[in-house]
Amino acid sequence: MRLEQPELSAQEKRIKKWILPNLNADLGDFEDTNEADIDVAESILAQEYRKHGGDNIRILVKILLLTACYDILHVLPPIIYGLLLSSVASISLAIPALHTPESLAGTVIGGEQSTKKRIRYRAEESVKTNVGMVGIAIGFAVQILAVIGVIDTEVFANNILTGAVPSVVSAVFLATVVVYVLSLVWSGSD
Repeated sequence: MRLEQPELSAQEKRIKKWILPNLNADLGDFEDTNEADIDVAESILAQEYRKHGGDNIRILVKILLLTACYDILHVLPPIIYGLLLSSVASISLAIPALHTPESLAGTVIGGEQSTKKRIRYRAEESVKTNVGMVGIAIGFAVQILAVIGVIDTEVFANNILTGAVPSVVSAVFLATVVVYVLSLVWSGSD
């Protein structure tokens, strides 16, 4: 059974050309595969990288912007940036392991559509795992740099509201404003 080649956007074509060849392909020899099916699987994987990789990066940017805004207003040790990156990346790793009964039941349906769905599902898991691992690695690197003193005592040393406004009030206010503004400006819809 031959799988139908999905239509790729320009961004997905770049992902297929530049990112996918850098993934570890030494995972065994699969006798039932042919070049056409591998090409379809690569196209599906590129689509999942654009979709889920972009979503995860968007979430990380929003969290880092919120943290940077708080850092400008109050004292915040730089190790917090690394902890946040590692935490969000860990959640990204855990989400693919969560299943509903419907998602588990959907894996037993036969046919070509089911094959494409299984490939897409496994591609999504792969993307979330890879993005999560990279996020954890970057988060740990930032933490190490902060602990050994490469990053100064603060990323932003302004601390405009320190002593004037309680940090909890600033955190709640910033979270509300920044999340609202970012949801208007950068909704994540393609």
